[in-house]
Amino acid sequence: MSAEKIERFWKNATADDVERVMKGETMEARFRDSTIHLWCERLKLAGVTLGIDGKPRWIASTGSWVFCQVYREPSWWLERPDPGPGWRLLGKLPDEELKEYDEWWNGTHWGVSFRFASGPQSEGVWYRRRIEAMKPESIKLDEGSKCPMQGCSGVLRLRPVKDCACHIRPPCSHCADNPPCCPVCEWTTGDPIEPVEPEPKHCVLPVGYTATLPNGQTITITANGFEVTQ
Repeated sequence: MSAEKIERFWKNATADDVERVMKGETMEARFRDSTIHLWCERLKLAGVTLGIDGKPRWIASTGSWVFCQVYREPSWWLERPDPGPGWRLLGKLPDEELKEYDEWWNGTHWGVSFRFASGPQSEGVWYRRRIEAMKPESIKLDEGSKCPMQGCSGVLRLRPVKDCACHIRPPCSHCADNPPCCPVCEWTTGDPIEPVEPEPKHCVLPVGYTATLPNGQTITITANGFEVTQ
């Protein structure tokens, strides 16, 4: 349980919470008798009883109270995914703003959120951001970029997506697992990129140019070619 409590994880106590306490579970709680009073925190829920007015009063070690909230950290908060080498998880609550090429965790693997390159995070979803320079073979290009494969003139496009659910909770798994690909050579974002062979360097030497070799010979550029002298 984190040392600094997150306000939205405090929930009104229920009968289920009391049942769990009766079974031996320790449950952190906070109490107060009026909405105008501050919470009395760092207590433990011990049970519930009925007051003289017939309404429930929540029991703590300091007595009984009218209001009680228990601290529940949701499973998605506790089960944080490993961002992997060279990556970090984006901060949540408060949330960091999404940027281009941030990736999101769909429960089994990381996916590129290139269609949502900036903006707020979705609640309950973890995102990661690269903290090391990207290697050439892992460069991710967006839709409309020129295919990076040597000799290919294709342009990266998105494959048609069926059953898109982004209107419910973006990004949906169908769109997140649909990186741009080249319709010509079928290269897909994230695939290795073939190294581009360097172009040969050319230079023009003027007539009369001379150079001395390590063995003492001298090369002179003439109108008819090279002339080597001792």
